[in-house]
Amino acid sequence: MLYFAIFCLFRRSFHLKSYIRSSQLFIAYTNNGLYSFLNVAGNKFSMPNSVFNGFEINNNVYAANSSYSIGDNHLVWLDKPKGAFYSLNGTSYNTCTPYISNPDFDPNDMGSQTAIAATSSQDGSLATFLLKDDNSGNYAIYTLSQYKAEEGYYEDPDNWEGWIVTSPEQPAAAKNKYIIPTTGKTLLDKAVSIFFGHTNNVLYVVTDAAIYSFTYGMGNEVSVSTTSQFTPSNGEKITKAKLYQQGQYTNQINVMTGNPPTIAPNAWNNKALIIVTQSAEFNGKVSIVPMKQAGAGTLDISKALIYDGFGKILDVTTTGY
Repeated sequence: MLYFAIFCLFRRSFHLKSYIRSSQLFIAYTNNGLYSFLNVAGNKFSMPNSVFNGFEINNNVYAANSSYSIGDNHLVWLDKPKGAFYSLNGTSYNTCTPYISNPDFDPNDMGSQTAIAATSSQDGSLATFLLKDDNSGNYAIYTLSQYKAEEGYYEDPDNWEGWIVTSPEQPAAAKNKYIIPTTGKTLLDKAVSIFFGHTNNVLYVVTDAAIYSFTYGMGNEVSVSTTSQFTPSNGEKITKAKLYQQGQYTNQINVMTGNPPTIAPNAWNNKALIIVTQSAEFNGKVSIVPMKQAGAGTLDISKALIYDGFGKILDVTTTGY
């Protein structure tokens, strides 16, 4: 019912590009700007959020984190016209802030880049983007650290006097850049789906005939495996794939990441892929395939769950707990 209500809010002249869950915000990215509401205070979109005025999410790619406990950098995107990465800080009172540079790359000089895929770490401390250079056609993975406010305490808390800093302010900043070699570029150029693992340093690259895993985090180059992790049955083609995540996890991460979690995640949350194949235009199948080694991106085909009898599958999503 929630999805139906959201789509009913927009006239036919509106184009809903994506629906985003970010901290306590529901956000609708449309051709008329970004609408949002704070669900603890409201239950409907009314007008574009003025904080987003003048900002644009490149290629509808963003890194969002749905944890209620994260107040900063819970939505990160590349703004191509501005040539920079930006993040959303706060919920009821929002600000969009840029990132500072480091020797690896300048996050404020990205105008020649196109965003391809992105993810946010479970604790929100890291945003990761796959970008393609418009001039060379080469790809690279970029990571950005989260803003952290100054921490400390008052010697006299009753009068708010004598502030002692225990941890200085840490601005949102560029972190690492990982170059993708030519073998990876060849696969990326013909991919039908590209997405990151959420709790490991794996990039999945999906063509119509195979699924490949790229790993990163060591050195400055991505390791590309040319061994297919999934091959469709004869006569089938892969049309889409994505990471399997429970619906409640994407709605409010913190209820499943506490110790102990309020809602226990199932064994395959963040540890399986949803794969769509078509043997004909109107003969579709969905496979849920668990990972064998999550950190390496390998899959265990023998434990796959397969659902068939569908027509043309345009997309898949997960709901509920």
